[in-house]
Amino acid sequence: MDPDLITPINARFPHAMQERTVPSDAVLVMNQEFRVNRRCRLNVQVPGATVRLRHGDDHDRVVVSVSVGGVAEDEANDVLDRVRLSTRQVQDQVYVQTEEPVRDAAYWRWMRNNEATLHIDLALPPNTDAEISAPSGEIHASGLRGDIDIIAAACPVHVSDIGGSLRITANGDPVTVEQFSGEELKVHSTAADVSVSRVEANAIGLRATGGKLTLNDVRGAVDVEANASEVKLIDVDGSIRGDLQASPVSLRGSRASATDLRATGGPITVSMGSSVSADILLEGRPVELDTAIPFRGDLEEKRVEGTINGGGPPMTLRAVPGTVRCMQS
Repeated sequence: MDPDLITPINARFPHAMQERTVPSDAVLVMNQEFRVNRRCRLNVQVPGATVRLRHGDDHDRVVVSVSVGGVAEDEANDVLDRVRLSTRQVQDQVYVQTEEPVRDAAYWRWMRNNEATLHIDLALPPNTDAEISAPSGEIHASGLRGDIDIIAAACPVHVSDIGGSLRITANGDPVTVEQFSGEELKVHSTAADVSVSRVEANAIGLRATGGKLTLNDVRGAVDVEANASEVKLIDVDGSIRGDLQASPVSLRGSRASATDLRATGGPITVSMGSSVSADILLEGRPVELDTAIPFRGDLEEKRVEGTINGGGPPMTLRAVPGTVRCMQS
């Protein structure tokens, strides 16, 4: 046997106590522990499953619990065999994966009548690097620090209290990021509503095609690219760069850093506090500047250039064609 291939401490326990994180009617079909000596690395690739990653009780132990809902207790293990789920460990890397099923007539009959739900609960060391893929399932993660990649297709994603580096690729279902602190946060979404709040990071990169993109209470340099998306930037403390195609964008809150938003085929709306100081360049068709804003400079229908409250960080807003509207809040 390969000396790097480590056998799990525990095997299946089909009648063991339910994990509290899964539905009360779900049957526990697998409960395994893996010991890790250094930083844990996790790889999960299970389609159609509800996957939860959370901070466990030990810094050197991974607990993998798998439950099946929607079926009788005596049928639960058959579901596990049908999806061909397996776990293994190589050094400090733990794998939870399914194999490609045998797609014979019996398999398709089972798929047509299958009402089972698969729940994977992972209790992890606080320092865990992870790559997670659960197409057509759900992904939940909390209380972890590490380098985390999430790939989700038709799969809602909710992460909270995460630190380190977080990268999410999502297609079709909502993404929620709450309370992140670390080096980098990147979200690339297609036809998905994305909500990012209470975030502090050196770099925040967002790419959206379709859907809604909302940032609220964010500290760090923000880079946004959007196509046919509605973008809302609320209380962002840091520089903002945006390249927007057919994507209405609104910016609200005090500004203390440079802002550069360029929109093609969509409006830009800014609501700013009375204490904001900035050097502004606004171009749009037309440009609307609230008369309550203390502005000095050149004011034209399609172009405004000058200072607010004596000047400050540059604010460049261009919408061609589109409206640029600045209001005092």
